Amino acid sequence: MTWVSENRHSLTQNLSTNYQNHQTSQFEIETEVASEFEAQIEPRTLIPAAGAALLVAELGGQAIGLSVTITDDAEIQRLNRDYRGVDSTTDVLSFASEEAPVGNEAGGSANFVLPPEWLDQQAGLRYLGDIFISYPQAERQAGEFENTPRREIQELVIHGVFHLLGYDHEADAEREIMRAKEEEAARRLDDFEQVKAENPGRE
Repeated sequence: MTWVSENRHSLTQNLSTNYQNHQTSQFEIETEVASEFEAQIEPRTLIPAAGAALLVAELGGQAIGLSVTITDDAEIQRLNRDYRGVDSTTDVLSFASEEAPVGNEAGGSANFVLPPEWLDQQAGLRYLGDIFISYPQAERQAGEFENTPRREIQELVIHGVFHLLGYDHEADAEREIMRAKEEEAARRLDDFEQVKAENPGRE
């Protein structure tokens, strides 16, 4: 598989209804998109979705890092089989790097090997882990949820971030908590994109 988009972004935008009188957050988010999907998804559109979730998790002002990779069904199936023992594709997989993620008192989750150069360059950064999303699966289910593929992927990024933080949806109570967090993050993302539309030159 060929990878054409590998970008490391420092997110310093304010993911709120305006740019004043709110906490500004700085997150280091690495994005990678398989070449076959480069025309369908712009890596920079993934950044605000991750940032919105991190702000809802009250991590604003902290040095936080994570990665988001957009790939195909075959790669997601391989990862799902190798790391979870499930030999099928899925929409999103999250591999947390912390031993005891926030909100998960029962224990840690699967570790993923991070590039040494990333760790060296990001000394002092709290690195949460890695998110992998199947573009074909996101595209298939976008219609079911009345989303565009772009929006579906953004919502999967939000979902993946909360998994990195230890949230889950196996039990009803956990599902309700996680869903509420996701909905709040989606609202923050909408607010941010509205501000960006009104201020197109603002980065």
